[in-house]
Amino acid sequence: ETEAGSLKQRMERFAYEISSSKNITLQLALEELEKTKLTMEQRKNTWLIFKEAVNNAVKYSDTEKIEITSSNQNKTLVLQIKDFGNGFDTALIKKGNGLDNMQQRATDLGATLQVQSTPGKGSTVTLQLPV
Repeated sequence: ETEAGSLKQRMERFAYEISSSKNITLQLALEELEKTKLTMEQRKNTWLIFKEAVNNAVKYSDTEKIEITSSNQNKTLVLQIKDFGNGFDTALIKKGNGLDNMQQRATDLGATLQVQSTPGKGSTVTLQLPV
């Protein structure tokens, strides 16, 4: 796995760079991700979903902290991106702000993507990928 470092390294670098530009504190726990064998397709789509989710959190949530965790539960890789910002009403989200793309990529992977958000409390994006 080369391609400018492992997926974990690329994700960490991206998250740190984009967060530091907004003085956002970042907590990362991607060890389980690194231990999980993923196909090229899985890596690509996981990376793109991750990038979109972190980007949205940094750009729109006004959060001071982002927590990114990975775990492996019953042969399912769970990747979670959580912010503590404004949140939004998921029913009111306009199409085309990346959520559609994320959902489509998850579907292509046979994964599920959940976006939970509470106005004033923040948002959590959870990707569950069977591995």
